[in-house]
Amino acid sequence: MLDGLQEILFTLKQNKLRTGLTAFGVFWGIFMLILLLGAGRGMQNGVWQDFGSSVLDFIVVNPGDTSVAYQGMGLGRKVKLEQADVEAIRRQVNGVRAVSGVMMQWGGLISYEGKNSNSPVHGVPDEYFDVIKEDVPFNFGRNVNPLDLNDIRKVVIVGTAVADRLFPAGTDPVGKDIKVKDTVMKVVGVFYDKGNRGRASEAVYIPQSTYTKLFGADGRLDSIWLRPQPGIDGFELEKRVVDLV
Repeated sequence: MLDGLQEILFTLKQNKLRTGLTAFGVFWGIFMLILLLGAGRGMQNGVWQDFGSSVLDFIVVNPGDTSVAYQGMGLGRKVKLEQADVEAIRRQVNGVRAVSGVMMQWGGLISYEGKNSNSPVHGVPDEYFDVIKEDVPFNFGRNVNPLDLNDIRKVVIVGTAVADRLFPAGTDPVGKDIKVKDTVMKVVGVFYDKGNRGRASEAVYIPQSTYTKLFGADGRLDSIWLRPQPGIDGFELEKRVVDLV
């Protein structure tokens, strides 16, 4: 054993350059491996933070322009989404756990006693949070519910970023009347959505029926969100949904 070690040391002393280059190569390889693993984990954590409170198996269908002709209709045709498409998906596409249409305006002035917030305004049914935001915590109050939609109530749930701009720290906003654009609505809930590094908490949500009445959406949807049942191939489900709508 001792003789073997002495022989190794002698060989290393006789080949100092080769020994140094070999040692540096091993060090550099390990260093790069650690660097790449760290970068990969950092990117993974960044992606997870961007998703935030959202589930990871959702599918979004957006309107757009057709790129190919179809059944006598030319390319470049505008594809419009309607509530009827949501109902058709429910009836005709197997494997859908939950589906929701969304109406949206990017810039909506939200105000309360001289304080303002320019926030996206979403018109959603109560199923929307089951599709994508089932883990969103509510700091105060509740979510949109079926009675809000059936009675076309003027109620709103706001993100914490909006609430922080409008109300003093520590205030419970539930029950307060705020203006969503030019319409007075009652706050029924405050949520925190950490998606997109917290910027998802900039939004406000109102019942879809109320949104339609106030803003004249006339059943038009800006997107359809859906979630497959466990074990269902999301890519295959997406293809069937696109073929249907």
